[in-house]
Amino acid sequence: MNSTFFAPPSDLPAEYVSGGKVTKRLVYKSSDTEVAILELAPGAEIKLHEHTEDSELYFIIGTGLVDLCPIGASHRFENATPDKVLLLSVKTTKKPEIREGDVTGSKFVFGA
Repeated sequence: MNSTFFAPPSDLPAEYVSGGKVTKRLVYKSSDTEVAILELAPGAEIKLHEHTEDSELYFIIGTGLVDLCPIGASHRFENATPDKVLLLSVKTTKKPEIREGDVTGSKFVFGA
């Protein structure tokens, strides 16, 4: 039986990364997809890294901004604001369809 649930992110188990300044809360995981909420404290950074086996899409919650990093590209994210920033991270091993003009891979500094 399929079911849905609603819960605040704080109810999901937390994993602390990037020196404890980034909180990762896993929402969903399957053999080819992972969805997580990332909370970045002020000044927190997800260091530059390459996606060799998966693509990642960040939805910057509350802004309408998106960062797409396809397989083979690199990206990083820095929170340069005085407030926490929430990202919805979607990773997949499926190759995304990249259209001409799409911006892929980035060195995104939010709030700078």
